[in-house]
Order: sequence, then C-alpha cells, then structure tokens
Amino acid sequence: MQSTLFRLIFRLVAAKLLGDRKHPGDWLNDNVQKVINEVEDFYFHGTTHQTALKDLEVQKLAWRKIRSAFSFQNLSVEALAYVYENTFVTSDIRKKQGVHATAHLIAEYILQSLPIDELLRDERHIFEPFAGHAPFLTAALGRLRGLLPLDMHLEQRHNYFIQMLSGMEYDAFASEIALYSLIFADYPNPNGWRIETANVFSSFKFSRYLSQAKIVLCNPPYENLTMNERQSHAPLYSVNKAVEALARVLQQPPKMLGFVLPRTFINGQMYAELRKRIAELYNSIFLVALPDNAFTYSEAETVLLIAHGQRTAQPIWRSAFVKRMDYQQFILKGTTTWSIEAPTSFVEKQVDSGDPDFWYTPIHPIWDTLASLPRMEEVAEIHRGIEYKIPVKENEERLFSNIPREGFAKGLRNVPVDFEPYAIEHFTYLNMDPNLMLYEAYKLPWDKPKVLANAARKSRDRWLINGIVDDQGLVCYQRFHGIWPKGDLPIEVIAALLNGPVANAFLSTHRTSRDNKIEVIKQIPIPRLSPSQIRLIVSLVREYMSYREEGLKWFDQATYYERGCRGIISQIDGEMLTAYNLSLHLEQNLLEFFDGYKRPGPFSPTQLKSSPTKRLYHSIIRVEDIRNENGNRVIDAVIINWNPHQIVHIPMSLLPIDLQEKLNQNSRLLAKVNVGVSRAEDLIFEDFTIAREPKMYDAPA
Repeated sequence: MQSTLFRLIFRLVAAKLLGDRKHPGDWLNDNVQKVINEVEDFYFHGTTHQTALKDLEVQKLAWRKIRSAFSFQNLSVEALAYVYENTFVTSDIRKKQGVHATAHLIAEYILQSLPIDELLRDERHIFEPFAGHAPFLTAALGRLRGLLPLDMHLEQRHNYFIQMLSGMEYDAFASEIALYSLIFADYPNPNGWRIETANVFSSFKFSRYLSQAKIVLCNPPYENLTMNERQSHAPLYSVNKAVEALARVLQQPPKMLGFVLPRTFINGQMYAELRKRIAELYNSIFLVALPDNAFTYSEAETVLLIAHGQRTAQPIWRSAFVKRMDYQQFILKGTTTWSIEAPTSFVEKQVDSGDPDFWYTPIHPIWDTLASLPRMEEVAEIHRGIEYKIPVKENEERLFSNIPREGFAKGLRNVPVDFEPYAIEHFTYLNMDPNLMLYEAYKLPWDKPKVLANAARKSRDRWLINGIVDDQGLVCYQRFHGIWPKGDLPIEVIAALLNGPVANAFLSTHRTSRDNKIEVIKQIPIPRLSPSQIRLIVSLVREYMSYREEGLKWFDQATYYERGCRGIISQIDGEMLTAYNLSLHLEQNLLEFFDGYKRPGPFSPTQLKSSPTKRLYHSIIRVEDIRNENGNRVIDAVIINWNPHQIVHIPMSLLPIDLQEKLNQNSRLLAKVNVGVSRAEDLIFEDFTIAREPKMYDAPA
C-alpha cells in the first residue's frame, strides 16, 4: 500500500511539475486518471514499470491537493530526498539496513573534489552502490552536464547520462526513489536510468558494474553483516559492511574513488590493509573528517575518502576537519574548519611503514617534536575495568548497589555528566563474585593507589579524558580504565598528565572510535620531569583536591574556592607545558587547538594559558649600543622587567625595516617578551615599536 501510494504521488507531482513549467501537454487536467496515464506514457513509454495506487477516491483527493498547491516550477531533487528519508524510511528499516542518507551537498563536495574533467568524455562512467535516493548520481549528473558542449542536443545529453551513470540498491522501494530522483534531475527527459535492484554483497552484477566504472561513489552501511548474511555472502574479507564494500571495490579499483566512511577508517585496525592498498593505488588522497551532526538520523562521526590519480613517486595527501559549529558553513560554502597538506617527509614515512596513516593535522608537528620522549606505557600499566558475563540490564540489582553489600566493592560504574579532574563525588558498589566475571580484571590490584580515567569519552572532541586520583581502593566498571604506576612516578603526576592539554590533544588527533582506547593512551608522550617539578605537581594536585573538598562543604565561600581551583589548574598546566618545552609557535598551535571547547570540571579555567616561559609581556627595552658583528648589525640592550643588570644582544633583523632606520643609542623600544625565562638565549621578541619619550609630568608606574 505504501509503495503504490508513493508511486501515485510521484506521478501526480510529476504532472504538476510539467504543468507549472509549461511543458507541452494537458498536465493539469481535472481527470486524474487521464493525467496518470499521460505521465506514465511520458516517462515509462515502452518500458515495464510498477503500478500506482488504483483507488479512484484516493487518486482524486491527492490530485485535488497537489494541483491546487503552490507552484512546483522550482521543485528540487533534495525535496524528494527529504520526503523519502523522513516519510518512508522507518526506524526499523534504518536500523536493519543501516540507512543514513547522504546530504546532496556532501555528494556535490566529493564530486567537485574529483578531477572528472581529466577523463575523456566517454570514460566518465560513474557507479553508485548502496544508492538509496541516488545523491551521488544526481550530483554527478549536474557535474557531467557542466562538462558537455552547450550546443549538445537535449536527447543526446539524456542518452549520454544514462550511459555514464548507474547504481545498485538492495531495497526495491529505494531503487524507485533513486529512479525518480534522476528523472526530476534530468527534467523533462523520460526514463531509461540504470538502477539495479540487487544486493551488493551477493549479486554477480556488482562485479560487472565495477568493471565498467571509472568512478565509484557511495555511502555504505556501517553495521556488521548478520549471521545469515555472512553465510550467504561468503567468501568475505570482513564481516563489517563498510569494510567489505571498500575491499570489493578495490579488487577492481576505479580511477577515482569517493566514499563516506566511519571515522575508524583513519587508523582503525580493520581498515589497515585497505589503507595500504589505497596508498599503493592512488596518488592524491584527501580525507575530510565530519562531525556527528552530518546526518539527520545518525550520530556517526564520518570521514570522506576522496582518492584519484595513478600513484607516482610523490603522492599528495591532504586532511581537513569540520567542527560541529562549522558544519553549516561547510554545507553552504564547502569551507572546512582547517585543511592541510601533509609534508613529504610524513608521507614517505607512512608509505614505508606498511600501515599508512593518511591523517595529518595542524598540530602533527607537535608529535614529531615530542617523538623522542617516553610514552605512557613506559611509566604506567593500563587496564580496562571489570566486565560481567551476564546481561547487565536484566541483572541490575544483582550486579550493582547504591549501598554497601557483602561481596561488593566500592567503585565507579558509568561516567557521570559532571565527571571532573582529580576528584570524584559519587560512587556505586559492584559485585565482585568471580563466577560473574567475563575476564580477569577483577584480579587486578584495585586496592593499590592508582589513577582512574574514563574509557567512555568525556566530550565529543578535544577534551576527551579525565584522570582522578584514587587512594581509596576503588574498583571500576568497563567504562573506566585503571592506571597503576610502574615505577616512582606519583599517581598525582599521572593524573595531571591525563588532564592536561597535551594528552587530550594527542587522544583527539589519534582516536579511532568514540572510546579512549588503551592502545592510544599508551602512546601519550611523557615529559622528563625533574624531582622538583614532580614535588611541585604533587603538591598542586593535592592542594586542588583539598580546595575542591572544602568548596563542597562551605557554600558561603564558594567563590573563594572556585577562584583557587582555577588558579591551581592553570599552574599545573603551566608546569606541564614548561616540562614539554615546546617552541613558542608549537605551544600556541596547541592552545589554539582548544579554542572554543569547554574544559571538563566546574572550576576549570575558561582559557588555556601559555607556559610561564612562553608568556609574552609588554616590556621596555633600553638600547645601550648598536654595533656590527660579522657583517650583521646587533643591538646591545637591557630589558627592564627581565634583568636590568644584564646586556642582551638582539639581531637588528628582528625589527621592521622602518624601525631599523629610526633606531639610535638613545632609543627605547617596546616589545612583547617572555620574561619568565632565566637564560638570555631563550628570550623571544614580538611586536617591536619605538617607545615614546617620557614627559616631565609622567608619574612613575
């Protein structure tokens, strides 16, 4: 009933469209059955087609509503796709088939990113498996139309399009939607489109279409194959539908590729061999990471894979990222939050690694700089929390308790919304019966001092992990990780490392899923801390925990404790950033990475600050001498608010040309200087200007 009704509506909408666009014919006639026959003869003449709803009363009512509606002259394919996704795709169908309709503008972005014009006109065969409402084919039709001669006859264009474009869709109803989308997109030409109703994973026709295609574009389902599907579709490369689809396409690789994939493609293990294959095949590889609001009915974080060009000795890899807040701008203008080309050294290293990682971010140079540092796995043991082998939902009361019970241990179950750094307020009690355990995590030394960190991500991006100091012997469920020090590094320092910007930036740029994976946490770089730095950080963490505890007791002094907590976290950040010793440029890149993202915790600073040695302060510089040294002009000067008794040697080339000409031995300069450093060679100067001469009436500062 639903599908025949939709066919009826399509025919009537088509008649209204033809009539409003003044196409020759009596399209707006009162006789609804005559109108239906005219539309079927126009679009499906000489071909077999599915029948529309025959109920005359429904036909009359529908035609009366549609014919009297607003003008359809500018009706778009996107409107048809919207009706399809929001009316005819039920939640059951969406779950069973993994339907997550691709926005037309995403399809257009991929098409515009591929150099289709470099192919010969008769080579531009485009195939869309998992076609759905055919977003890629309709976008491709528009792209091909723009590449054809303006004087090409309408019928020739239509015949060319139906030769170049083809699709495959398992759901018969969705196949019809794809057909109607193409009919509307190629108004007013008749049918003839090749939309094959078949299963990509089992149809022999899939291989035939691939062999013809020079460009393959699709958004495959992301779910795993069911047990029945695995048996009927064997042999398989992977039980995951997206992995299997990409693997099958790469068996007959097209010249150009455009896939919408889960974010795990970036460096997930199940895609490892396919990334290697793509690196071997294609010269230009472009990844665009999209946020979780890219699809109406899915929160999946996705990445666009755009690849083309035969591999050469100098492949070009690019990465781009779209923040959640920037997604509408991306849809409207195609602008990403950032876009960067990976340097040749990075590409060569990845190609030689055997497991290439295409993803390169603006803060990747930070990881290159910190590559020689120890890793978290060298200073700590990391284990996932306990898991039960019986269903949790059906056994809540048996497995968890809000009060102490015999055989239960105090601990953490779910990551609360208000989960914050260093301290925890809310606890639960977990059943520690060995007979209920899935693995042996219950045998871990939970009674020993450790750090507990969330395995489930704390936020959608940037600030992903918190570490709390646990010397109470807490046990945690699988939504947390337990982290025990291997050597002498105190748990307070491990927690401070996990709560800091470097660890969170590392996880953000290396994550492969919604969870904080142990394999990634193990690779977080650890600075080499001096004994005095360790003592200071331990003291600061304990001070924060004390302030936080007191703040919960004394509500009338909440402002005092809040200010104290913020100041302590800023101080901890400063000590950690000083220990990492990044260059000013890289440290600023790191801080900018977190701009606009709220840090977890009620008392966290609203903005990250530079490390004390990198913070720039307005400083007066008194020129003592200007001299030549090995053919270069050098300024001997004193920085008043750094060390008024030490001469500093500043290369004249740091100053703008116009200032160099005005400078003399009696001059005073203003500049931003990192006066927190102790050595002259670590000084950094920015924004030089000439200081005005002091007046007699100027009061001392």
